Amino acid sequence: MISSTVARLTALLLLVLGVLFLFVPDELLPYLIPGFPPSAAWVGQLIGGAWIGLASITWSHRRQPLGGIYARPVTYANTLALFIGGTALCKAALGDATRPATWALAAPIEVLALVWLVLLLKGPFDRGLDR
Repeated sequence: MISSTVARLTALLLLVLGVLFLFVPDELLPYLIPGFPPSAAWVGQLIGGAWIGLASITWSHRRQPLGGIYARPVTYANTLALFIGGTALCKAALGDATRPATWALAAPIEVLALVWLVLLLKGPFDRGLDR
């Protein structure tokens, strides 16, 4: 199932990033965004908690068809969260002192955002839905 694979990949990515942002934001954020104040690490923790929550919702829907009219709230949430997060990372990467790690993080997030958008508008692409 295509949507199951996309859901598993997204949940795994969001979980890993969420745990990193939750537990090591004071090291991670200044590395990704040069000049980021260490006192604002709570922003990373807030984002990490939200990504872990979205990962758990996505994981719980991994066996259901996603896209089109199926599980629309989950599809919307993943599309918007990944698109907004990836766009913010791209904007940070376009700054003065960019790091390759920022682009390496933004690229898979934006690709997954596009996949979720296609699932939202055209999906699901799973077999066996024409019962």
